[in-house]
Amino acid sequence: MDPAPPRASAPNTIMRTFVFATGLCNVLAGLLVLMPGGLPLIMPAIERGAALTLFGLVVIFLGIMLILCSRDLRARGSLVAWEGVLRVVGGCVLMWYGIEREMGPAVTLAGVGDLLIGVVYLVALPRQLGVGLLSLLRDRAIGAARAR
Repeated sequence: MDPAPPRASAPNTIMRTFVFATGLCNVLAGLLVLMPGGLPLIMPAIERGAALTLFGLVVIFLGIMLILCSRDLRARGSLVAWEGVLRVVGGCVLMWYGIEREMGPAVTLAGVGDLLIGVVYLVALPRQLGVGLLSLLRDRAIGAARAR
């Protein structure tokens, strides 16, 4: 019989809620990208194409993954940490396109938002779980957490 899971502390609950909410936002953003007429609502400077449709599907998948991860951050935290890396890199790319390629403030702000969410994942999540970031990224923290 498995022991009862530890009771979630308030900060852990906040982090779980944050991961869930950002996952839900991913799903909604992905649906907007895929929905006819939805893309101009979030990024008016981008034209629809096959790559963008695939991007929308990937965003939905990542959103569902985050929603599921939010249910057990100790066991699935490494996935959230890697999503943080993706958001930091993606945020920088979006900001570059928004500024240098003159794709507009919506793209730049989306980049800033992704960058900030990624930083929260990479800084706050390891603190909440009581593990180092590198251990989390290497999926080392999960084995230690289960062994306890």
